[in-house]
Amino acid sequence: MTFEPPTVVYKRPQIETFIAFLQSKGWTLEDKTNSFCSLRAPDNNGEKQNFTYRIPANENSRTFDELAHLAVETFADIYDIPLQDLFDLLSLSLADIQKDVERQPRLLKMKKAILANAS
Repeated sequence: MTFEPPTVVYKRPQIETFIAFLQSKGWTLEDKTNSFCSLRAPDNNGEKQNFTYRIPANENSRTFDELAHLAVETFADIYDIPLQDLFDLLSLSLADIQKDVERQPRLLKMKKAILANAS
């Protein structure tokens, strides 16, 4: 019997969502050009970090998909997030995430009602 790793479906990250995700983890946007966004790592116990990570910003670049995939893999590892979950999240626009957040309370209420009435 051989181990088969789970299949991961690549979904193209949305740049603004990727930046917002990293900022939610304490990263600081240092520079944004047509090619790359440079983000500084979060402070560590009050000490500034000198580590900067660049994510691709030009979706029309022929290397975008490869570089974006590597970046998503890197942050999935850093934050111990299942790779497919992070691809799914980062492929959404910020507007779609907002709609999903607004919809969640209604769905949760319906799920609780179903469970409460399950026999």
